[in-house]
Amino acid sequence: MRLLGTDAYEAHLTVPLYLEYSEQALRIVSASIADRETVDDILDYVCETMVLDTVHFLWRPFLRDADDDMVLEAAVAGGCSHIVTHNTKDFRGVEELGIAVFTPGQFLQLLRGAS
Repeated sequence: MRLLGTDAYEAHLTVPLYLEYSEQALRIVSASIADRETVDDILDYVCETMVLDTVHFLWRPFLRDADDDMVLEAAVAGGCSHIVTHNTKDFRGVEELGIAVFTPGQFLQLLRGAS
């Protein structure tokens, strides 16, 4: 997240994926982990720094989880080469679409090697 909005990489977002992020963020507020203003500030930052893409073709169902399909659709719509997630096993098969799946740690190593 610290590199979001820098020249290190370009992150992509779609409206359905943003709505999912918002829903998950509200759970954080409900659990009293963070206040609503802080969560709203983070969501605003995400919107300001990520590239908004429009999904022209739904890839559903491609993966087992519909929420993961939203991530895949954003990656395809944005022409992304990577999906970064802790749940790499949930994205098996996306290499058929030319997308590599990395954990955050693996992605940071890739970025460090590129600089």
